[in-house]
Amino acid sequence: MAGRPAFQASGPQFAAGALVNHVRSIPVDTAGATVGGIRLPAFEIPGVPLRLDPGAATTQLGFTLNGDTIHARFAIRSTNVRWTRDSGGGFTNTTIGDLIWRTVSASRISTSKRVSRGRCIIRNLAVRSNLDQAIASRLRAVLGEQVAAAEKQVRDRVDALITDKVGRCARA
Repeated sequence: MAGRPAFQASGPQFAAGALVNHVRSIPVDTAGATVGGIRLPAFEIPGVPLRLDPGAATTQLGFTLNGDTIHARFAIRSTNVRWTRDSGGGFTNTTIGDLIWRTVSASRISTSKRVSRGRCIIRNLAVRSNLDQAIASRLRAVLGEQVAAAEKQVRDRVDALITDKVGRCARA
């Protein structure tokens, strides 16, 4: 026999529920909620002249109590991320600054997770984000575009030189 739902609720941008499972020797209780449309405040990224506005996001909060061990999860997801560039920053109008801007300005997904686990007396906290992965992926794409453009320029130039030399030899 499994546990029984203690409650469930939902709405257009809201879902919540809890489950109480005390049928085994170690009780397991869970509770969670997801709320959409929450507007999060914009913030500056330390060390670079960039500001991140996550926009309207979906927030999740969940807990599992397994005996005396608690697992908690808090996550924020947004596909409405907006970046702004601080024109007074040191990266403005530099090659590296332009590369950083091209990389992050195309990144639209932001996820932040906080996971806490451990016995109720001893807690561990881990914070994760996929923002670095999104930026790294976009950076590879931007660099790939630049390498492809440079390769095309070199090929065009070599082709032009060879065509010129072949043309001279044919006329001679």
